[in-house]
Amino acid sequence: MVGAAGKIPAIIKEPAPFVLEKGLEDYAVNYELYAFTDQVQSFAQVSAELRREVLGAFNEAGVEIMTPAVNAHRDANQPAIPAEYSPEPPEAKGLRIEKRGT
Repeated sequence: MVGAAGKIPAIIKEPAPFVLEKGLEDYAVNYELYAFTDQVQSFAQVSAELRREVLGAFNEAGVEIMTPAVNAHRDANQPAIPAEYSPEPPEAKGLRIEKRGT
């Protein structure tokens, strides 16, 4: 997340961006990224660019961002990471569930 913030020209270097672990929830670890800009007039655009970079960094690392509800409504045997980040899906691990005819 910090690396993603470092790619945004509008994010200032000092104070440096940092991440805090904010909570251990039932289905997730909550993190907050703190990054600063001196371009307040462009805050919405800087925030959007930062979110895109963070999501891209997670995709490149093979980390799928999802919720338990999404898992229940799709075939989760393979991660839902865009192909440009993961052209060869990682090997499925653990329990595989296959749908049989009705």
